[in-house]
Amino acid sequence: MMNVDRRRPPGMRPVRPGAVLRDDLRPALGLSVTDMARRPGRLCGNGSGVWLRMQADLDLWQAERARIEPAADERAA
Repeated sequence: MMNVDRRRPPGMRPVRPGAVLRDDLRPALGLSVTDMARRPGRLCGNGSGVWLRMQADLDLWQAERARIEPAADERAA
């Protein structure tokens, strides 16, 4: 099982799962966007957990940054 967050330097934004699918896997496998959106775990042979964890890492990273770095409209107030 691939552990993607262990390779990421602290403070660096996690990889977007959609970017990996769109930019790396879909073209390499010659698949349509629809095929990749429905079956990434099966097509890659690593199950759905990797993709769910990648998305969870991104969601957590964004939530932490939103708490630390106020949005532009909040800073202007």
